[in-house]
Amino acid sequence: MNYSPKTSAARWLVFLIQLKSGEKPARPTTFKATEEMMYVLQGELELQIAREPVPSGRQETAFYYEGSQLVSFSALGDTDLVALCMITPPALLSNRWTWLTRKRK
Repeated sequence: MNYSPKTSAARWLVFLIQLKSGEKPARPTTFKATEEMMYVLQGELELQIAREPVPSGRQETAFYYEGSQLVSFSALGDTDLVALCMITPPALLSNRWTWLTRKRK
């Protein structure tokens, strides 16, 4: 997984997520309620929101959800996933950023 922050403006935290096909990272932890959006730039994204899996989304698909409802996300198919993620307000715990940068085997 590769993570590339794009901005940490007062109202939004915006970053790029890159996952290898089949990769499923741990869910990030927030310290307050957030609203989140993921926009698929490449590949196929699968989300689980609350108890229900969401139909997967391919390139140019957007997902909008309450941050506390996100259970998991993963890259599907044969193509690596590239997605833009936006969180408002910026509320990820600073010591939890490792889920984004951790090297996977």
